[in-house]
Amino acid sequence: MSSDELSDLLDQSIEAGRESPRLEYKDSWPWDEQKFKEMLTRSILAMANMKDGGHIVIGVDEGQDAPNPAGMQPQHLTTYNEEAIKDFVGNYADPYVDFSVDVVTSRDRQFVLITVREFAELPVICKKDGKTEQGGLKLGSLYIRTRDRRPSSVAVQNQAQMRELLELAIDKGIRKLQQRGLVYGQRSPTDVELYDRETEDVR
Repeated sequence: MSSDELSDLLDQSIEAGRESPRLEYKDSWPWDEQKFKEMLTRSILAMANMKDGGHIVIGVDEGQDAPNPAGMQPQHLTTYNEEAIKDFVGNYADPYVDFSVDVVTSRDRQFVLITVREFAELPVICKKDGKTEQGGLKLGSLYIRTRDRRPSSVAVQNQAQMRELLELAIDKGIRKLQQRGLVYGQRSPTDVELYDRETEDVR
């Protein structure tokens, strides 16, 4: 994305004024604090298991009445490095999570905007325990975002959540097979058939 597109996306995320399954706010925190690193990783894993992924905006104080876009504290912002964050998340994610980390300015304040893409083929599972209890990372857990009044990133808790995640993965598998012509009796065209199609207009 261009810087203008990122700024527009950030503005839209802040103006939403409330969290959703695809949008999460976090206060300004230094990346090098272990508890925060694990909490953020859990959120990234959860977003990856949502249809269309989601966004995490760091630098928004979660007030009682409404979120306050206060921005990142300068001493916190300097601790953020995209490659370091990707390496840390990669230690817990199986398969790999596709996401980007950008520092974006809005209303003369700087924020960290993390854009998480939906998993490519298989849901993302946590492949090892975290080091802190507050971080909530547990070996073998599948994390998702809840759809209640205050969405949160939690391990799958019931069959309805598991079914939604499995259906998303199954739909991806069916689309992939359809592209290969392997669903509902379809088959890939032979070389002769492809040649005939290409030369139809010339005949």
